[in-house]
Amino acid sequence: MKEYWALCQDNLLRFSIKKYGTNNWSKISTLFSFKSKKNCYNRWKNWLDEKIKKSIWAKKEDKLIFFSFNTIFSHQWSILSDFLHRNRLQCIYRIKLLLYFRIK
Repeated sequence: MKEYWALCQDNLLRFSIKKYGTNNWSKISTLFSFKSKKNCYNRWKNWLDEKIKKSIWAKKEDKLIFFSFNTIFSHQWSILSDFLHRNRLQCIYRIKLLLYFRIK
């Protein structure tokens, strides 16, 4: 069952990371009931981290992701997402979209 994050939990996670850093997920997860350290890490890494771009994809990014996917990273989504400052799902959906329109 998917458990959703409330705004107050997101704020607590942000505060906890400022206090304990991004390498102390065991300590951070103790502040949440029903959230594991993996849940906390994934929420931060994929959605709340300020380094993650949430803006519209630029043409330059499209060229970069397409080139990187075809040559360097090929299905290594974590590396590709770190490289582009996007989360894994953003990269997966974007490359699928680019491939779909390239084929058509």
